[in-house]
Amino acid sequence: MNTPHRFSRWRIRQPSADSLCRGTREAYDVQARGPHRNLRLRGLILRRAILCFLLLFSLVWAANSQDKQQATIAAQLSQQDRAETVFANSASKVVYLITRRSGTLHATASGIILSAEGYIGTNYHALQGADTAEVRFYADPSNSADYQSFGTAKLLYANSERDIAILKVNSSTLPFFTCPTRTDCEARIGENVYAIGNPKGLSNTISEGIVSGLRADGGEELIQHTAPISHGSSGGALLDSNGNLLGMNSWQVTDAQNLNFAISTKHLLEALEAARHVTTSLSFLPETSADVTARATPTASRSPAELVSAAKTLCVSVPSGSPVL
Repeated sequence: MNTPHRFSRWRIRQPSADSLCRGTREAYDVQARGPHRNLRLRGLILRRAILCFLLLFSLVWAANSQDKQQATIAAQLSQQDRAETVFANSASKVVYLITRRSGTLHATASGIILSAEGYIGTNYHALQGADTAEVRFYADPSNSADYQSFGTAKLLYANSERDIAILKVNSSTLPFFTCPTRTDCEARIGENVYAIGNPKGLSNTISEGIVSGLRADGGEELIQHTAPISHGSSGGALLDSNGNLLGMNSWQVTDAQNLNFAISTKHLLEALEAARHVTTSLSFLPETSADVTARATPTASRSPAELVSAAKTLCVSVPSGSPVL
């Protein structure tokens, strides 16, 4: 009579890390109780220990790789979310500026709302040669077809040396930029920045870059940055990653790459304080031949100060598409 062998069937399973390590411990206990050392048993222990180590190492390595990948994805999403947040919270505080001369379109630029009462900062050069300025306010920056027009903006402050002008429109409820006391709206080299303005008449455009340098020209503090700007960006906002106003975009060096400049918020707030004490509006600014000649002839130079003062291309968009110089 044939009796079936109890080991006629085998089940092969992949050992887990726990079973390998447990088997190693059991084999060691058997060896310790035995009266003699067994070379074969020692080899088994060694092989199982190596397999246990390799399996544990692979699990740890896979977990670390997954954590790094998730961290990278989270950082990318965070950066994207930051730009979206800056735009959502700040774009409505940047206005579209349209200047006219004798009723004809003269130029387009940008402006920054500095108070709820309708004080708006822009560049001096953005108003030169015009006799009126229209300010368009976008309550919903994502909808460029919906805006409130202020067609009677008054000029209360103009400083040609610092290229700053302050306009006033009739309002008391506009959103505006403020400077937190912890930062005083001061830029830091290397930090991420965002430019919001109306390049080429494209309202509420946002771009991203970094602060690449802090400069000075005749006592005026300037922020050199890489956030793209174009004609029409003059008077637009340069913001940090929290939406704080660092400066007002004004000009760039066009025969180079990513050399864009903004006037520090410090000077804007000084101009705002002066404008608050003005009771009579000023006449709009004539454009002289001396201004055209000085701005249209950039000169090569070696020092940053000379480059800042000489190699400017002002970012105002005119009907022909050329910058007003």
